[in-house]
Amino acid sequence: ERFPDSVLIYSSLPRFPVELDHCVVATGYDDSHTSEEATPGGQTWRVMGTPVQDASSAVVGDLIVLHDTSPERAAHRRLLTLAAGVEAILLAGLFGFLFILLRRTDMSIALQQAELRESEARYRQLFDGSRDAMMTMAPPTWTFTSGNQAALAMFKAADEARFTALGPGAVSPERQPDERPSADKARE
Repeated sequence: ERFPDSVLIYSSLPRFPVELDHCVVATGYDDSHTSEEATPGGQTWRVMGTPVQDASSAVVGDLIVLHDTSPERAAHRRLLTLAAGVEAILLAGLFGFLFILLRRTDMSIALQQAELRESEARYRQLFDGSRDAMMTMAPPTWTFTSGNQAALAMFKAADEARFTALGPGAVSPERQPDERPSADKARE
C-alpha cells in the first residue's frame, strides 16, 4: 500500500524506513547514478539509484540500493579519534624533546659564558698586572684598543683613553732602522 506502482524485490530490513519512501517513489533517474544520504532511526544510509533498461534500452524501472554506512562511519570516527590521540602524544613527546634539547643548549651556553668570563678575568689580571708593556690593537685603523699601566708609562700617556687614541705610528720614532717612515711601516 505504501508503494502501489513499485515492486520491492528484496529488503534486509524488518520494515522499510518511511524516511526513505521518497527514494522509491522518485522515478526517472537520468543516465548517471544518483546518490544521497539519509539518516532514519539514527542510522546513516547511502541511497543510490540508477535506471534499469531492457534489451531495447527502454527504461523499465529504477534500481534503488540502500547501504547502511553507520558501521563504517563509526569506525572512521574511532580511527580519527585514535589518530588525534596519537598525534597529541607525538606532539607532546616532540615538545618535551625540544624543551629538553633547548634547556641543555641554554645550560651549555651559560656554562661557556661563565668559562669565558673566568678566562677573561684571568687574562685581564695577567695583562693588567704585568710589568712588561702590553697593548692590543684592532683593524682596520690599527689604533690601540687597550694598554696596561706599563704601556701607559712607557709611552707617557696620562690615561688609557688618551693612549687608545694613538696608533703605533704616533708612538714610534720618525724613521725605522731600515730608514722607512714609521707611519708607513705601521700601516703594513
